[in-house]
Amino acid sequence: MSIYYVPPNSNIDTLLTDYPTYNTFYFDVGSYYITKVLKITRPRVNFIGLQKASLVHIFQSDPNYDGIAVKTGGDYFTMTNISVHVPHDNKIALTVAGCRNTTIQNNYWYGNATTFSIYYAGPNVAAGDPTINAYNTNALDAYNVFKYNVVYSKWSGDAVSYSLQINGKFSQNIIRGGKLAVYMCKRTTISNNYIYNSSSSGMYVSLPSHNVVISKNVIYECKDSAIKICNQTEHPIFTPSPYNISLVSNTLFDIDTIGIELNDCDTVTIKSNKLSSADVIGIYLLRSANINLDGNKMGYFHIAFDLELSTNSIIQNNILYSIYPNDTSFLIKLRTGSNNNSVINNVCSGKFSENPIYVTNDCVNNTFSGNIFNTYYDYDDEIKQFKIVL
Repeated sequence: MSIYYVPPNSNIDTLLTDYPTYNTFYFDVGSYYITKVLKITRPRVNFIGLQKASLVHIFQSDPNYDGIAVKTGGDYFTMTNISVHVPHDNKIALTVAGCRNTTIQNNYWYGNATTFSIYYAGPNVAAGDPTINAYNTNALDAYNVFKYNVVYSKWSGDAVSYSLQINGKFSQNIIRGGKLAVYMCKRTTISNNYIYNSSSSGMYVSLPSHNVVISKNVIYECKDSAIKICNQTEHPIFTPSPYNISLVSNTLFDIDTIGIELNDCDTVTIKSNKLSSADVIGIYLLRSANINLDGNKMGYFHIAFDLELSTNSIIQNNILYSIYPNDTSFLIKLRTGSNNNSVINNVCSGKFSENPIYVTNDCVNNTFSGNIFNTYYDYDDEIKQFKIVL
């Protein structure tokens, strides 16, 4: 393995062309500068910071250029322990496109207020039918890993876009100030990430996506739905199918609208998640079918489960807390042709301002059994309820 020690305070625009026989580049404590896009287009290149990322910095000095771009040919690229600063409008700190088996870990990424900070673009195919065909034939970027990174963004859109990946892993990252977009991925794991203060959704998953596991993530204080899954709109209509997506053991806290939102989904498991303070709806299903909502815990919500045009789903073994002063209106609303659903063995403790179960007349063949309601009262209501005389 040929190793080159990059001198601190140097310009590294032409690093790879200046040292074509070197694969591993060590960066010691200090600052390094680029004025063009630093492109990685040959395989097995390694960028390694010799100290922690907060001490090793790459700055994009020219506001007209992106930062680092790993393009076709850059397979097996690795990068660790480096901070990258690209705060310029419409410029991307990291792009990975047309590559396999890359690993980006233990870095800090400082992005901008108008576009992606991190962009996994997928294969180099045209929009429209070619993209759908690439997805259907598994001609996607594969085995790319992004883990233990911190991403700072000021954009309300996709701070991180993880797109058109198969067998990918996005894990143990922190995203501050924007959402994570998981776009048309297969057999991919999104786990143990922290997402803070998004001014839109926390995580947005575009369909079609198959066999995606979303587990043990923590999402705080986003303005839109914490996790939203819905159809992509950039490409032609595709044929829906069972997606086999799993949302398991995630923690969602202080969400301004909806905890988990599913639109046009088929075969999704939502299990053992914790939702606290979703101001409007805990879990919302629209035009979805075969959804299993099992063993979730939820507190501070207006409506726990809201199903619209959604069928053949099971809501079971959930534990719900309607805690004063946030009285809940409904445990569940079934409306607009939500048929053949089962609501069984749920436990709700608290107080309802409406009938806990609300079903419109156009919903049929729904079953309810084994649900337990434990009524809690605040101090004033307890006096009224039990006529306590002091």
